Amino acid sequence: MAALATAEDVSRLWRQLTPAEGERATGLLEFATAKLRQLLPEVDSWLDQGLVDRDLARMTVAEAVRRVLANPHGARAESIDDYSYTRDGSLASGELHFTDAELLSLRPTSVTYGGAGGAFTIMPGRWA
Repeated sequence: MAALATAEDVSRLWRQLTPAEGERATGLLEFATAKLRQLLPEVDSWLDQGLVDRDLARMTVAEAVRRVLANPHGARAESIDDYSYTRDGSLASGELHFTDAELLSLRPTSVTYGGAGGAFTIMPGRWA
């Protein structure tokens, strides 16, 4: 299956990518999409049914890749003479990940099983 986002989407969120960054972004976008589909196996179905906004899914995948590209070595802090800079821990890992808030935003508000007005309605929240 195709990636949910493109290198151009990453560029829109961040800045113009170099050719090397564009190639890396393309690979990371495929990985991010596969990872999202593993974490939320029904995401494609939800997208097709209009239960989840396709643009939100696209930009969520692009944002996960942007975080990696913005800090490829996973640097947490840097300092030179009197200058020092510390990155937020969630941005400093250098690993591709989705935040809990991002994953929650990609779940439908409610999912009904058993057809329209079915017997079971599940309100997704946090998961293990």
